[in-house]
Amino acid sequence: MKKSRLTLATVLFLATALLIGATGSGYFEISKNLDIFITLYKKVDELYVDELDHSRIMRKGIDAMLAELDPYTVYYSESEVEDFNFQRTGTYAGIGTRIMKFGDDLVVTEVYEDAPALEAGLQIGDILLAIDGKSVLGKSVSDMSEILKGEENTVANLRIKRNGAEMDLPIKRAEVKIDNVSYFGMVTEDIGYVKFENFRMDAALEVKEKMEELKDRGMKKFILDMRGNPGGLLKEAVDIVNLFVDANHLVVSTKGKNPDHSRDYNTYKKVYDDEIPLVVLIDGGSASASEIVSGSIQDYDRGVVIGRNSYGKGLVQITQPLSYNAQLKVTTSKYYTASGRCIQRLDYALRDEDGNVPEVPDSLIKEFKTKNGRPVFDGEGISPDLEVAKTSTTPYTRALTNEHLVFYFAHNYLKNHSEIASPNKFVVDDNLLNEFKQYVQTQSFNYKTKTEKKLDHLMENLEAGADSMQVLAKFNELTAFLNELKANDFTNDSEKIREMLRLEIVAQRYFRKGRAQAALTNDNDVARAVEVLNNPTEYHRILMPQ
Repeated sequence: MKKSRLTLATVLFLATALLIGATGSGYFEISKNLDIFITLYKKVDELYVDELDHSRIMRKGIDAMLAELDPYTVYYSESEVEDFNFQRTGTYAGIGTRIMKFGDDLVVTEVYEDAPALEAGLQIGDILLAIDGKSVLGKSVSDMSEILKGEENTVANLRIKRNGAEMDLPIKRAEVKIDNVSYFGMVTEDIGYVKFENFRMDAALEVKEKMEELKDRGMKKFILDMRGNPGGLLKEAVDIVNLFVDANHLVVSTKGKNPDHSRDYNTYKKVYDDEIPLVVLIDGGSASASEIVSGSIQDYDRGVVIGRNSYGKGLVQITQPLSYNAQLKVTTSKYYTASGRCIQRLDYALRDEDGNVPEVPDSLIKEFKTKNGRPVFDGEGISPDLEVAKTSTTPYTRALTNEHLVFYFAHNYLKNHSEIASPNKFVVDDNLLNEFKQYVQTQSFNYKTKTEKKLDHLMENLEAGADSMQVLAKFNELTAFLNELKANDFTNDSEKIREMLRLEIVAQRYFRKGRAQAALTNDNDVARAVEVLNNPTEYHRILMPQ
């Protein structure tokens, strides 16, 4: 009980310090509610029947409080600061794996190239059983991430299951670096391509270095792929724009209630290349810094943006140190692109009683102009200059992925085919596709469509009555008909399945770089970008409308 009281005393001391520091009429509500909180917490600690876990209770309270603001205002405890630093630097000390939970099993789904895990012999498909003699049963993926990280040169003693047999595998932790650029190469004789996945430290330098290498290979036109890029450091976004736009051009303005967080960010260096024809690829996973870059390229008519609407995150965060080596990432301002638009899609200040956050209504969306007078709009992310339809999935293909059948088939295939064609040449022929079909048939694979789920719900709520048997018979007829339709799912989705298999097999053999290279051979967005870059008339028509 003494330890409990000391923890509470610390909490009360900090809260009291805040009360003493709170001055002015604007702080009355803070003072009042902190006073209520202190009194309540003290009474609960004194009177509650069981001993309180103060750390757990306080963490839940902090997380719940910040969740009322927006998803980007986050508290990091001392143990989580390393994860926070990884978001900025792309480096951490660990073994270099990606783990997912398949049922109760923690399965290695990716081993990073040149990482300690690969050197030690850890393989995709291995099941983790224990680390340093402690079972991992019941652990979450986030638990495992924390356990596997640690100081460099320390050893993680893994016990794994492979092909039904258990074995021990010691792996020495080392620095693992995840590059901002996952792949780069030439898609035609004169069109270069960079797959740009994060805005961590040195992101702009990485992109510039890849462009220089591509120019040495003959690049005359360039595709910057930011699909799925969630953003990151604002400085790197400015520096990326500076690769294509000369110095002293506004990239983004931030505006917040605190004047210290309201400022303009301009390009400040001599431009790297302001003439190369440029296409930027975006989609619904492109957010924050990705939207600053694509928005700036669009605002200055410097290149053509192709794909689908971006995420719509127009909020800026800074980090602040807290006591006990914790950190707070807090939203301090909104950002506005050079044309003056804020692309924030959701208004967290207007959250309703149920916690739902509305989108900016059409009536409040405003029009702005690019340098050449093209109309662009706020409140809806970055809209591409040319939209390409998203490649759709089906309930059947989603179920194949969710049941991990594509993953395991690829894993088993590579056991017997250690050497396969290069990423851009590997194909899934009819024989391999049929092998997968037979494999699926042996796995007791079943799934339900939305229609079937609705029928199940109706069946569960079917009231007994004179006509209930007749209704049930009709239900059975409809169910049989749906099953007949589902029998053709594999054939109907065969081309999608062929592509899923191709990418998974290549990824397991040639890592994420190989997957990115393989994906280019059947990529509608890239194909459209190549068309535009190879048609100067269309390229200039888009950027300089009459």
